[in-house]
Amino acid sequence: VVGGLAELGVEPLTDLNADLLAARLHGKKQPIKSALLDQRIIAGIGNIYADEALFLAGIHPRRAAGSLSKDELAKLVPTIVIVLSRAIELGGTTLRDYQDLEGANGNYQHDAYVYGRKGLLCLKCKNIEIERLKLAGRSSHFCPRCQPLDPRGAKAKRPIKASDDRKDKKPKRVKRLPAGRKA
Repeated sequence: VVGGLAELGVEPLTDLNADLLAARLHGKKQPIKSALLDQRIIAGIGNIYADEALFLAGIHPRRAAGSLSKDELAKLVPTIVIVLSRAIELGGTTLRDYQDLEGANGNYQHDAYVYGRKGLLCLKCKNIEIERLKLAGRSSHFCPRCQPLDPRGAKAKRPIKASDDRKDKKPKRVKRLPAGRKA
């Protein structure tokens, strides 16, 4: 919890850039998702919008914040702006009871790429289910293929195969044997 306005981090829509973010994340071992939620680093990013920005940037939520390259940060900053701008345009997110001053629900949740989509196929790669994990007590949603934990090209661990005769049901998982093992 931030004690006062003086402790708030940078305003993401107007003042955030990759160099500033690199300086604020330098040496941090905490997961990038947790760092994005730290209002002393960047003000105004909530749980849902952190998941969405990380997805668009292709960064796994568990990656150590200080391990992100300049290129990854240069990709992350504009995705933060895109997600927050779209959320504002759609009136925020209503999961239970949020309403704006005029009594209207937010609609960002209907535009979400990963948040709240656990078990559904990724909208980008279309063949891996969105997964959910807990980081610092918060839900984090991500695609293991589009957001590999190892950014050096690690592929998703569980390909999904959807059968034509199961259109209304969850796709079946295709089991892969460890390297060197035969069926």
